[in-house]
Amino acid sequence: MVSKIVYMFNGLRNGVMIKCMNSKQKISCCKLGAITSILAGFFYLIIAVLMFKVPSSIITYEASESYFRDFSNYSLIFINIKVMVIFASIAMIGVVCSFLALCRPENVAIVLWASILAFLGYSFCIYQAIMDISVIPELTKTFLIEPGVIQDVIVAFGVSNPKMFILTSGFSGIWFLVVSYLAISNKSIPKFLILLGFIWGFGNVLTAVGYAFSIISILYIVSMVTIVVAPIWGLSEGFYLLSLIKNLTEQSQKEDSVEVS
Repeated sequence: MVSKIVYMFNGLRNGVMIKCMNSKQKISCCKLGAITSILAGFFYLIIAVLMFKVPSSIITYEASESYFRDFSNYSLIFINIKVMVIFASIAMIGVVCSFLALCRPENVAIVLWASILAFLGYSFCIYQAIMDISVIPELTKTFLIEPGVIQDVIVAFGVSNPKMFILTSGFSGIWFLVVSYLAISNKSIPKFLILLGFIWGFGNVLTAVGYAFSIISILYIVSMVTIVVAPIWGLSEGFYLLSLIKNLTEQSQKEDSVEVS
C-alpha cells in the first residue's frame, strides 16, 4: 500500500514538473522576452538621443546655480528622459524574467543571483526616476525665487545622489555580463547577440562609473554606443526569441498529441 502511494506521489510530482517546464510555458516566456526586448531597445534609443540635447551641467547631477538655470530651460527634455527610463526599466524587468525562465538547468543558480541584482537595479532605477521628476523641478523653482541662504542650503544638500547609479546601472550591467558569458557555451545563440550583450553590460558599468565620479566624457561615449547598440540588440534579441516560438509551437503540438493519446 505504501509503495503504491509513493509511486502515485512520484508520478504526480513528475507530472507537475513536466507541466511546469512544457513548451507552452517556454513559448509564453519567448513572447514576453521578444516584446520587452524590442520595447527596451526603442526606449533606450530615445534616452540616448535626448541625452545629447541637455547640457553637461544637468547630466552631472551636481547642484549649482548653472544647474538650476539650465534645468529651467531643459526641464521638459529632462522629464521625458526620466519617463523613458521608467518605461525602459519596466521592459527590461520583463526581459530578465524571460531569460531566467529560459536558462539552462545547470545555470539556474547564477542566473537567479544575477537576475535578483537586475531586479533590484531596475527597481531602484524606476524609484530614482520618479523621485527626480517629483523633486528636482520643485527644487529648481525654489532655488530661482528664494534668497541666497536658501540657495546655499539647496546646493549643500544636492538634487540627487549620483552614486545611486552604482545600483541602477551597475547591477543591470552585471546581469548583462553574466548572461552573455554563460551564453558563450550555448551553440544555438548567435554570437552577434552575445557580443552586443557584452557591449551593453560594459556600457552599463561605465555609466555607473561616469555618474558616480562625474566623468562626462564617459557618459557621452556610452550614449553614442547606446544609440547604435540599443535598437540593434532589442530588435535582434526580439526576432531571435520569436524565431524560437515556431520550433516550440511544433514541440507543443507533439506534447498535446501525446497527452490526448
